[in-house]
Amino acid sequence: MKTSLLPKSRRGAWSAGLISFTLSVFIFFYVFAELLHFITSDIVIRIFGALAVIASLIAIFIGVAAVIKNKERSFLVFLAILIGLVVLAFIVGDISGLHKG
Repeated sequence: MKTSLLPKSRRGAWSAGLISFTLSVFIFFYVFAELLHFITSDIVIRIFGALAVIASLIAIFIGVAAVIKNKERSFLVFLAILIGLVVLAFIVGDISGLHKG
């Protein structure tokens, strides 16, 4: 089976959509909260940050299900799984305390 750019299955589309939501939230808050200081409310940043992290974790599981069940071979689904695993690695590192020096 040939690899395509866009997902063919519904699960693949959901996985790619959730990870694009995650990336857009991260980029939005980096630009407007960190660089430009337009958003100063910590509670807004925490809520949307938590939603983005949850969306990336869900994207991992939906993406893996799409690859296994639907034989999805889309670049965006593989990218969604990879980015979700990176977010998961940050979470595990934060919880385990490995980043403290």
